[in-house]
Amino acid sequence: MRTSDWTNNHSNVANYMFLMQSSNYTVSASDEHYLVRITLTGCGLSLVGCIICLFLICFLPRQKGDGPFIVANLCSALLTAQLAFIGAENAYPTRTWCKGATAVLHYLYLTIHFWSLCFSLHLMMKLLGILQTEKSKRRLMLMCIGWFLPTIIVGMTAVLRGDTYGKDQLCWLTAEKNTRLAFLGPVYFIMTVNFIVTIIMFIARLAHDSRKHVPLFKRLRHQLMTFITLVPVLSLTWVFGLSPASNMVSQYLFVIINSSQGLWILLGHMMFSTPIKALLLTKVMGEQPKPKKKEAEDSESSDEVSEDLTATSDLGPNLENEKKTAVLQYNCPAENVVRKPSTRRSHQVPAFHAELSDSSGGRNKEQDLGDGTTTA
Repeated sequence: MRTSDWTNNHSNVANYMFLMQSSNYTVSASDEHYLVRITLTGCGLSLVGCIICLFLICFLPRQKGDGPFIVANLCSALLTAQLAFIGAENAYPTRTWCKGATAVLHYLYLTIHFWSLCFSLHLMMKLLGILQTEKSKRRLMLMCIGWFLPTIIVGMTAVLRGDTYGKDQLCWLTAEKNTRLAFLGPVYFIMTVNFIVTIIMFIARLAHDSRKHVPLFKRLRHQLMTFITLVPVLSLTWVFGLSPASNMVSQYLFVIINSSQGLWILLGHMMFSTPIKALLLTKVMGEQPKPKKKEAEDSESSDEVSEDLTATSDLGPNLENEKKTAVLQYNCPAENVVRKPSTRRSHQVPAFHAELSDSSGGRNKEQDLGDGTTTA
């Protein structure tokens, strides 16, 4: 960054861009000032977004699928990584502290990308229908990929290139002996896999809409929703870090978007999820809103199918059951069961009431399918 001596750089705070640079680079003092301020602001917003995401996953019912599990771990990794990033430059004045901060940053930022890889693997397993293994085995596999593999990479780097840790002006991997490839190599590989999976999801969404003869406008909307939903959790925006250091536009875009990644996960992946919004209404208002007539008639080509392909259906119950529940709640009130026990309709209501209780966290036994949906 700046050409100051390491021992005189005790209070320097870095901008987010240096994480993706394969070699040392220099920016003007004014650009550095703005990039650092944007980084700190973005990290603050990201921390808030991650905390809210974790709160929603824990607060809302039926968050038992692999999707919420991966998103929760991703937010936890992002939360700790950005807290470590903000405090890493306070690891001075000793070289030992700086090397320790470098190892921590290296590990935590790798976990962010490996959990993004876990989400890609989860999408493919859902798309191919290979979620037949036990939930405990799937979770163990995900934990090994998300938390254990980065440990191996950091450990090997510390053993082979430990003398280059925190050797420059910043507490980060140095360009000496290609040490930065210990971070950039896995990140490049994971981004490639995630982009391939994203393209596959676009194709799958388009093929499904074609079979259902969905109108063109809805096809475009589904594609847009797929993009908005997947980009934050798959860390696809880190691609801006591949641009040359001389391209200041890409640098600003990288810092603005990726320093606030937790906020985009909240807005894009959580708040655009129809099941999440339905569960929030249920939790806050205590009942489901009455579905629109158009939505009821077009259930096969509605957002629930799009969200199943983008795995956002993991973040809530089956939408079709929610819609049926809402209709029953408005059309078959409980007092009808008491007042007219002898009518034909009254014989049907108890079954409906059982389904209603079941979909709102009732007493019926449910079978967890592993993807956030349940069957009685």
